[in-house]
Amino acid sequence: MYELAEKMIIHFFGFFGFNRYYWFSRSISEISMAYIIKNELNMMHEHYM
Repeated sequence: MYELAEKMIIHFFGFFGFNRYYWFSRSISEISMAYIIKNELNMMHEHYM
């Protein structure tokens, strides 16, 4: 019984840790992509003006 509870707790926390890491990395990649796109647009704007 105790072993099962321990496995469940580890699985539970592992899942939440993974989820948090996944959302964190996703938001960082989205922010960096937006930043890169903004820079590209600025460069194009300066180049063609």
